[in-house]
Amino acid sequence: STWGAKAILDILSIKQDGFTIDEREALLYASCAAGIAINTTGTGFPHPLGYNVTMFRSLPHGKACALFTEAYIDYNRKNDEGVRLTDDFFATGSSFLCDMPEEVTLKTDLSQHYLKLRYAGIPYLGLWKVPGADYVCIEPWCSLPAYSGESTELYEKEDLCRVAPGETDLHEFSIEIG
Repeated sequence: STWGAKAILDILSIKQDGFTIDEREALLYASCAAGIAINTTGTGFPHPLGYNVTMFRSLPHGKACALFTEAYIDYNRKNDEGVRLTDDFFATGSSFLCDMPEEVTLKTDLSQHYLKLRYAGIPYLGLWKVPGADYVCIEPWCSLPAYSGESTELYEKEDLCRVAPGETDLHEFSIEIG
């Protein structure tokens, strides 16, 4: 991917208009190398689709990628492996998933152990990881976080769970380790 990025930058930084056949061929190979890097890292679906939303709708890129994450996970949910929570999955930071089933199971290829989290009635699931760490944080959330550039004022959040004075709203979750 470094080679592809450098080759593209080298050509685009010196050209203002029009490309020779050799320059087009170099761009072709560099673009192919970049595509292979994106595909290998697992960002091949949400990441590039987010660019158009960022460019044409001025939505921050991380949030634009999040628009396609649900479809990406739905697609991966169709196979036995599910979603692989690799460092590449977290390359753009944390992920917040909507419309998930009310339980999630984390497994590893290293053993038969698992962790099952049940969270009925909680609309979002937050996933995040410290770069290089050997653990994943999984959190049920009742509201999405404020993204870059958004207001952090609670009264302005549209999806915030609101409870009238004197009332309660109980949310429970359970963890099964096997």
